[in-house]
Amino acid sequence: MRTFIFAIFTLLFSTPFLKAQTDATALLDKLNKKTKAYTSLEAAFTFSVLNTSQKVNEVRKGTIKLKGEKYVLKMGEMDIFCNGKTVYTYSKEMNEAQVIPVAELDDDAMTPQNMFSIYEKGFKSKIKSSKTEGGKKITSIELYPTQPKEKDYTMVKMDVDETSMQIKRVEVMGKNGTKYIYAISSFAANKAMADADFEFQKANYPGVSILD
Repeated sequence: MRTFIFAIFTLLFSTPFLKAQTDATALLDKLNKKTKAYTSLEAAFTFSVLNTSQKVNEVRKGTIKLKGEKYVLKMGEMDIFCNGKTVYTYSKEMNEAQVIPVAELDDDAMTPQNMFSIYEKGFKSKIKSSKTEGGKKITSIELYPTQPKEKDYTMVKMDVDETSMQIKRVEVMGKNGTKYIYAISSFAANKAMADADFEFQKANYPGVSILD
């Protein structure tokens, strides 16, 4: 155990690691700055849940629209609307919508807004690798929580397209061995979006039960 701990500290405080961490932060700062400058964004993605030991292999497609503090996320049997003040999570299977004020959400909850700035607090980051795909430079960044005991995951890996400065893939490694993967297939920014698009319209869901 002592040998293992010493090896970890040697890695953490070695010059290559510190340089990788500095480079990763600089890249993430550029990504965050560009993302925050968008007036809106829309993306299509694939969400995968993988766990070999439990024979879990689930894949779902989804879309997301984001405008300031408002967002709409649709994936499989679930639709989530956030108008900036309230979150409506609708289940197609149950025909129910759970209502939660944004102020009551867990501070550590991953939302579309903080996905792009999650690294700013509570993480150490480093560049893992870089490669070229279709003429574009794709850089993989690993994020490690500084308080791992407080998290139910051990690491977040992000693939960033440095040409367009956009996230292409996010992989979350759960402590139970489960991988959660978001792979973005299309992305568009600064499209006109009405505020009404982010409101849960009860009339569009006949017979829905509202749980608040």
